[in-house]
Parts: sequence; C-alpha cells; structure tokens
Amino acid sequence: MDNLRELLPIPAEPVSFKIKTKRRIEEGDMLAKMNIKQTTWIASTLWTEMRWKSVLMEHGFRWQDLMKVIRECYYSFLDWIEGKKSWEDTMNYVILNIEREIRQY
Repeated sequence: MDNLRELLPIPAEPVSFKIKTKRRIEEGDMLAKMNIKQTTWIASTLWTEMRWKSVLMEHGFRWQDLMKVIRECYYSFLDWIEGKKSWEDTMNYVILNIEREIRQY
C-alpha cells in the first residue's frame, strides 16, 4: 500500500468553523457536537476539493468508508476544537485510521 500521508493533502485549518463550533459547544448547543459527528462538514472537502476520492477509490475505499472513519475520529476533532490537538495531528490521525481500514480489506 502507498503511504497515504504523501498522497492525501491536508486542507487548510478551518479556523472560522473551529471558533464558531467551540463557542456553540460552550453555550451548550448539542447540535454543534452532532454536526461534528455527522462528518459531512469535513468529508465533502476531503473527498471533492482535496481530491482524496481518486486516491482512496484506487484502494477500494468508498465515500461511505470515509464517513465512517471520520465519525470514528469524532473525539480527535473535539480535541482540535478545544485546542488540545493541532489540525495537522487531527488530520494525520484520520489518515492513519484510513490506512488501518484499507489494510483490513
């Protein structure tokens, strides 16, 4: 398997999303956490804009698989929003989980 870290570009940190979501969570808005867990806010960017689709599909990895992996990285995204983890660390964690999933095929 190729080293996906070299093939999957990491998008710029969505700082405004982070700030807005952190504020909503602090205000007790449970929908903010649900939005993170729902995953389309980042999955669509990765799949289409960052062109992860072509790389991942070469490995038999589908849109649904990406959504599943990102959903499983929910707590890592929460740590990023809370400032406990960098954006790069969070995205590298996503890629690591994608690699693990692909190895299981």
